[in-house]
Amino acid sequence: MDNERTCPQCGEIIPWRQAKCPLCSPHAGILWSLERNTFILLIFLTLIIMFVITGFIVKAYHAKEKALAEEWYLRGEAELKAGRANEAIEDLRTALTYSRDNSLYVLVLAQALGAANRQEEARAYLLSLWEEEPGNETVNLELGRSAVKQGRV
Repeated sequence: MDNERTCPQCGEIIPWRQAKCPLCSPHAGILWSLERNTFILLIFLTLIIMFVITGFIVKAYHAKEKALAEEWYLRGEAELKAGRANEAIEDLRTALTYSRDNSLYVLVLAQALGAANRQEEARAYLLSLWEEEPGNETVNLELGRSAVKQGRV
């Protein structure tokens, strides 16, 4: 029985449920016929191509995100100038969803909140801006205006 399960060419044991020796028989498929170095090179090149494609996709995503933030900011600014502070607040919050770190958007949102008589919310946004940049005259002016509206002179 041992003679039946050993390969006549290499003498290795043929695993159960396999008809041919896995070491000596030719492998099916194109990847098995490649040399090891060629196979590794192909995998490496595939990874590089995938990395480049991913980079382009991420760059396009960030560009779209920036464009959406700018679009919503411009809508909010127009609403604020037209005297519709509540609509401006929604638009500016949407802009901040797309561009969280934009201090200009936060400042204009705080101004819109102040125009809508939501002084506590406006003050919270202004204080977060003030912590980042205490010498910003626009933020200090808006904090002063907020304090006057709240009677905290």
